[in-house]
Amino acid sequence: MPRRASVTPGGFVYYVLNRTVAGLPLFRKQADYVAFEQITIETWERHPLRILAWCLMRTHWHFVVWLREEEEVTAYFRWPAQTHAMRYHVTHNTVGRGHSYQGRFKSFPIQKDEHFFITCRYVERNALAAGAIERADDWRWGSPWARRYGGESPKALLSDLAGRASPQRDGALERPADGEGGGATANAHGNEPDH
Repeated sequence: MPRRASVTPGGFVYYVLNRTVAGLPLFRKQADYVAFEQITIETWERHPLRILAWCLMRTHWHFVVWLREEEEVTAYFRWPAQTHAMRYHVTHNTVGRGHSYQGRFKSFPIQKDEHFFITCRYVERNALAAGAIERADDWRWGSPWARRYGGESPKALLSDLAGRASPQRDGALERPADGEGGGATANAHGNEPDH
């Protein structure tokens, strides 16, 4: 029986993630991270999804995205997950030895404005919470680093919305304080504020 398509209406913000089978490493070396980042850029060129935050970890990845149209999540994330798994198996000589991912990526709507910033901070500080770094923007494989130090392609992945939020001292997104452009971000339902 075919998998039922998930419903992801446009205009909403979603938290999207995927994990490896049995906690096996998805990224064994820096070249693996570079390859996934390149696939993400290639996918973005085909499906220019508004990416607000992201982080690649050894066994999983996280994204926060803001949809313009229905089903953008599926259109965007299906291709990098499948392409990455195929390229990974070829590169590591593991073709025919099982799945890379636990399953299809998962996506969850962010339903309240305050949850948007909590989710972005969770995603962008994932490597920090894992003890891999001392500051969120020290992690080369996430949006804080891309926002601060990245070249043209990694920066192009990030939506303008991410640039209108206020980075914390560690580079993670934070809600702007009142009077500091606090109305400059969309709410979780994708509505731009009036100003």
